[in-house]
Amino acid sequence: MQSTESVHRNRMAERFSGYLFRGLLLLPWIVSMGIAFLFVLPVWVTEKYRKVF
Repeated sequence: MQSTESVHRNRMAERFSGYLFRGLLLLPWIVSMGIAFLFVLPVWVTEKYRKVF
């Protein structure tokens, strides 16, 4: 029988690794969104100012 402390620690580690895995899966999506935003923002701003002037 394992002690309850080690079981609890294992459960915490599993949960942490699950969050870490999910974060790693989301990371490329977040990065690509950021890059797309950086590319789109200047174009959008210039278009907006072009309509004003």
